[in-house]
Amino acid sequence: MIKKEDVPVLTHLLNKLRNSEEPIGCNSLPDFAKKGISNDELENKFRYFANIFSNYDIGEYFDNGFFGNCNGWVVIKPKSNMYSFDFEKEYINQEKKAEKENIELEKSKLEIKLKRWQLKTFWWIFAVAIIGSGLSIYNFTNNLLTSKITENQEVKIQQMELELKKLHTLILIPIARIC
Repeated sequence: MIKKEDVPVLTHLLNKLRNSEEPIGCNSLPDFAKKGISNDELENKFRYFANIFSNYDIGEYFDNGFFGNCNGWVVIKPKSNMYSFDFEKEYINQEKKAEKENIELEKSKLEIKLKRWQLKTFWWIFAVAIIGSGLSIYNFTNNLLTSKITENQEVKIQQMELELKKLHTLILIPIARIC
């Protein structure tokens, strides 16, 4: 993984490697990277950069394993694909990828919270739905029964009205005879 502060040094080393087409050593580090650093630390820092070159397959890393001399024992040899590589673009791509992974992580966290909430509320909502469907079935059957009862009552009312008309006509006929 490339750090932001390493990009200028890596770009400098890559340009140096492109221009020389020969192996470069820890003396090729830019002056701003060498300030206040001993030879041992400088060589370790160059090993770090050489590992980055090796990881991205843009240079071969050779090391004899001896520390402290900084006389070219740790070198980076050029490879053919170094001409098409750019550390700044790689850093930007790396940052975009990290941001995308961060977004995916946040998304999965939110999905987990949502699933937990669904598990906690599912049975309550299910119970309310069962009660609601039971009440609606009860109301439906109750309305059917009441409609049959009202139909029976209407029939009885009609029969009573007919009987009242008959009685009324029977009462009116004797009165009409009197008048």
